[in-house]
Amino acid sequence: MAPKAAPKAVSKAEAKPKAKAPKKKEEGEEEKPKMAAPDKQAFDEKLGKIQDEIEKLQKKQKSFGDKIAERSGGKEEFYAKKAELRAQLDELNAKVNELHAKKDEIDKAMSGKREEGRQMRDQVKNMKQSIGFTSEQDIDKRIA
Repeated sequence: MAPKAAPKAVSKAEAKPKAKAPKKKEEGEEEKPKMAAPDKQAFDEKLGKIQDEIEKLQKKQKSFGDKIAERSGGKEEFYAKKAELRAQLDELNAKVNELHAKKDEIDKAMSGKREEGRQMRDQVKNMKQSIGFTSEQDIDKRIA
């Protein structure tokens, strides 16, 4: 019975080399080159150039901002003058409105007087008609 145990040991030894086989590369796949270590000096040079460009643009922006501020400085003077002129305009409008009110009051008084004169003329006309005499001779005849 001893021979039976020996073949089992042999089979285990044969199974181990078959477990891992080296991978073969496919036909379309190429070897990728390994990435080179970054060049710190070249990076710093590029970064410096970019930083210089940023500083130039910031200076340019600041000069434009200064020009805008310079030109908008007159805006404050303009608004102050505008407010002053608006105050004068409001004052003059108030005077005009006051004069219009006086004119309307005078027009009412004049129309009242005209109406009063019209009524007086109508009264005189009615009195003349009620008397019935048209001339002095008619009055003399009536008296005599």
